[in-house]
Amino acid sequence: MKLNKLFLVLCICCFQLGMSQTFTQPIADLADPHITYVNGYYYYTGTTGGDISIKKATTLEGLKQVRLTKLFGPGNVGAQMGDYWAPELHQLDGKWYIYYTAKETESNLQKSFVIENSTGDPMSNNWNFRGKLSSTGSDYYAIDGTIMEILGNRYFIWSGVDATTNALGRDKPQKIYVSLMSNPWTLTGTRSLLSSPGELSGGNFGDVNEAPEILIKNDKVFMTYSANGCWTPDYKMGMMYMNDTANPLLPSSWTKIPDAVFASNALTHSYGPGHNCFFKSPDGIEDWFAYHATPNSSGDCGNTRTTRAQKITFDGNGIPQFGKPSVIGEPITAPSGEPTLPFQGLANGLYKIKQKNTTKLVGIGGTVYGNPANIIQWEDNDGLGQKWWIQATGDGHYTIISALSGLAMEIGACSVSNFASVTIWTPNGASCQMWAITDLNAGNYSIINKNSGKTIEIDAADIDVNGGNVQQNTSIGTDNQKFKLEFVRATLNTANVDIPNTVKIYPNPAKDEFIIVGLNNHESYVQIKIIDSAGKTVKKINTTEAECKVDVSSLKSGLYFLHIANEGNTVYEKIIID
Repeated sequence: MKLNKLFLVLCICCFQLGMSQTFTQPIADLADPHITYVNGYYYYTGTTGGDISIKKATTLEGLKQVRLTKLFGPGNVGAQMGDYWAPELHQLDGKWYIYYTAKETESNLQKSFVIENSTGDPMSNNWNFRGKLSSTGSDYYAIDGTIMEILGNRYFIWSGVDATTNALGRDKPQKIYVSLMSNPWTLTGTRSLLSSPGELSGGNFGDVNEAPEILIKNDKVFMTYSANGCWTPDYKMGMMYMNDTANPLLPSSWTKIPDAVFASNALTHSYGPGHNCFFKSPDGIEDWFAYHATPNSSGDCGNTRTTRAQKITFDGNGIPQFGKPSVIGEPITAPSGEPTLPFQGLANGLYKIKQKNTTKLVGIGGTVYGNPANIIQWEDNDGLGQKWWIQATGDGHYTIISALSGLAMEIGACSVSNFASVTIWTPNGASCQMWAITDLNAGNYSIINKNSGKTIEIDAADIDVNGGNVQQNTSIGTDNQKFKLEFVRATLNTANVDIPNTVKIYPNPAKDEFIIVGLNNHESYVQIKIIDSAGKTVKKINTTEAECKVDVSSLKSGLYFLHIANEGNTVYEKIIID
């Protein structure tokens, strides 16, 4: 019997070596994201405001572990002084081009510009200014430019204004225009108007249509765009499409979908999703999109916006389906073909963290989905705010990511001072978000910040106090600087994704009860937890049956998460109580 069990374990371990990787939302800290997958790397950029910067990683999760590299900005020949928005990296005619928006010195208006790099490495410091892109007779306010290539022609698509608006010196209403290109830095002929604010159902808030993006698939050209002001929770994605043999300069070629294709999802604390981009999985099989969203239910144009990514599906007519903004903090399967994430001895997975001499857990001070927030200790409430995804970076360090918000544990303001508080912030690859975790034996660990070289601790006077501050200090080896790491479960992988093929939940949405079938075939112990969107466990069920009826008549309407644990495997599912 022991040999059989050992054989099963070895089989599982060998199988897991080839499994897909995972990532948690958000994947990075910029708004207006753009991702290009080329030669084994995701190249990621977005709005910094001050320059054009870029980073690269082999996995989406890895984007959290690297810093941006500045490529172009003030001080470079041809550079603008500021307000750099929405850069996009494209490989055209054997060269690299970045199309971006910045404030033109002469007009004090946002305009579209392009830089060029003829080397093979877009990260190299070999970018040259190519000029401004403007349509004949229409050198107006112009932002969020992108490229479309069909039938041997290249087109530039952007958000701009009409002649009357320009004459009045305003930047609203913003409309989507397209123009033919004669080369990667020159527009030719007149522009064509494709989309105006107010065309989507649900109201017009802010007179904005912006951020056009192109996906060519299933013999069609799909153009998504973002409507309404980013300062509102009504910022959302619309879409229009045409046959890939049609003339994109003719408005009549395009069919406009009247309703938004991607919008806010209060159940996952994701508001104002938009300004998307499209990219392929590493193996070229899957289509994905990245977008920004904010946890601020009022909407936001500032730094609470973060980058998320989701897989696209297609309906029976070949039309893209974007779904809803997914939950933050919980690992989901990464694009197919990603390489293996680093492993350094401490298993990548979900943990509870507590100081050696207390039962209280390290967690976020409150139900906080955005940054910043202090890290404190508190009695165990089994909430997501007290659980952390620990992932090796490959250089001896780890990221520690909140299971509640997907934000990274860091030293506040990247301070190197003693007693500086530990906080959470959007993942950005800063060294103050990297940690060395050292086994001190007897189940104790030290957690040392890469940037400061100092260890985290609970103030000695607050060792068993609710609300005790988690801070950094010079390492002296005292008990208040030693922590226990309680392993909860492994990072979600393909095995976990495959399990729900046998586990079925119905009805979903449910009213007073639902049924789970296919739980196990071996009369083994199964634990079911129902967790609300704030991370609180609201119901626990233990069963050895293959089918379980769950009474939820006492629960409020909303989104809940099911954790179904059986023989070391955990199924993660969603259930809506209506």
